[in-house]
Amino acid sequence: MPAGKQRFILKASVTFIILVGLISLAGISVNATTTRFGNIGWAFWLPGLFLLIAGIVATWGSATSLLDARALRAHRANPLDTFSDGQTLALTGQVIVDGDVPTAPYSGTPCAAYSYQVSGQRRGAGSSSSDYRQQLCLLGYRLANAALDTGARRFPLLAIPDVDDEFRATSLGGEWGDAALVHIRSAAEAWTSNSEAEARGALEDARRNTIAPQSADLFVVSTATGANQISILEDTLPVATTITILGTYASGSEGLDGRRIGGMKAFPGDIDERLQVLDLEWRKGLKVGLPLLAVGLALLTPAWWWPA
Repeated sequence: MPAGKQRFILKASVTFIILVGLISLAGISVNATTTRFGNIGWAFWLPGLFLLIAGIVATWGSATSLLDARALRAHRANPLDTFSDGQTLALTGQVIVDGDVPTAPYSGTPCAAYSYQVSGQRRGAGSSSSDYRQQLCLLGYRLANAALDTGARRFPLLAIPDVDDEFRATSLGGEWGDAALVHIRSAAEAWTSNSEAEARGALEDARRNTIAPQSADLFVVSTATGANQISILEDTLPVATTITILGTYASGSEGLDGRRIGGMKAFPGDIDERLQVLDLEWRKGLKVGLPLLAVGLALLTPAWWWPA
């Protein structure tokens, strides 16, 4: 089994176990609250659930920004230094492409690398006509023969990076949905079908290490609904603009790949600019997220702490 597929299955399994655990805890909380307070207990429980979810989202975003800031500070490098294989580096420069510059399939953005994921609605296991679930339909990526030019040295890019939100675009329906529906229908007729684990695993592998130029367009399933219910996620690595890349040094090619935990990441601007933004984000996220978590947990657990 390919390594990327194994990693995806492992992540999906861990996510499933966590979700089952959270649902079980939610059930215990509901039973305890309604047993003690009756139906009035829902006045505690429902706001508590929404506040807890908001707190988890804010805290998770804060933790991600904090880890990125720590990594950029710890691995900031002088491009003229000598590096060892597998060493994590944070370098600023501009991405250049040898040859024609690809364009992203939905936004049309000129870029050195892109990835896209198209999801639609499919009928679920139930018999009801309204029983639909979200399903990955298409997944694709491309990496051109590109390098990070720091001015003093060039580092070939050997992976498709995970990108900052500034380089990420999403759409539900609209012009992108219309284009995606045509894309799905033509792929259903002409492409070989892949499982979701195979498709996501291929992207996982490309985010760690690949040989440029590299591209793939993978069909998973068709969709049962219209263009207005199709969602698209598109990541691009822009050219001719200042960016910072956090990646792993590959001594054989003197390039950068994504073998580090977390893979290769690309941020807009130079390191100092990005650190200022990240520091602001994680501090703001904690100020918002921690109080939401505390209040949400308090409202979900009154059966244990409310005075008799």
